[in-house]
Amino acid sequence: MKRSLVAVVVLLTLLAACGGYGAPKETPTAVPPAAGKPGEVAVTARYGSFTPSDITVKQGESVTVKLTSADVGHTFTIQELGINIQVGSGQTVTREIKIDRAGTYTFYCAVLGHRAAGMEGTLKTE
Repeated sequence: MKRSLVAVVVLLTLLAACGGYGAPKETPTAVPPAAGKPGEVAVTARYGSFTPSDITVKQGESVTVKLTSADVGHTFTIQELGINIQVGSGQTVTREIKIDRAGTYTFYCAVLGHRAAGMEGTLKTE
């Protein structure tokens, strides 16, 4: 009985650290992807979502991903391509990526529980 109670307390503590169980989703105030320099994609990560969640890039061209965290630490991960961009709480990082293979890829936040909360999107090459 005590072990079950301890497990529940630990689980609730982890959920609270990741943005809180049942935390309301706020309307993102992201910079539009077309804003900024040509070849730059601005992505805002907020617990439960990425904005934008659908990205299209040209195959073989370099693109700068400007990843901003609106709350806690997040990642922008595309496992098949070996991409794992990390951003700290309230920070912005930029990384250049180049995708030589045509296709549709799922990007997601690799922080424990974030993908399950809806933090994933689609990146397509054209």
